[in-house]
Amino acid sequence: MVVIEIGIMKNGLIVFNRSYHDEKEIKIDIDLRGAFLSVINSFIGETTPNEIEIFKMKKYKIIILNCLEPNLIDSNICIFCIGSTKLDEKMITKILDNILKIFLEKYNNLNDFSGNVSIYNEFKNIIDKIIGDLSKKPSDRLESILN
Repeated sequence: MVVIEIGIMKNGLIVFNRSYHDEKEIKIDIDLRGAFLSVINSFIGETTPNEIEIFKMKKYKIIILNCLEPNLIDSNICIFCIGSTKLDEKMITKILDNILKIFLEKYNNLNDFSGNVSIYNEFKNIIDKIIGDLSKKPSDRLESILN
């Protein structure tokens, strides 16, 4: 189980992104990736309104958790995780929910988002602590144990 990337989107724009691996198969423009995930999430949401969407592909699994925070004026916010096909959906969903709650508590000004994503850079340290070694590939985990 490997977390490759985690991001937070608002209205289809990725406002925060943390990539752990340089995967050439999914290396596309961040705005294009955000639009793609947003369209898929919107389409699926129209047909089966769920808080959680899970997409399985040949090499990757994408989990999208929609924000259902009633206190937000504009709650078109979601968090996503791209990872290996072996991602534990229940565990990752709990982690994503925790990350999103912390993010929204720390940056409660998402309703005034101006497009400046650099203001969220310090959140990378927080997310790294939460993710821990889930961002490491099995070979990297073994190497860190042996060294």
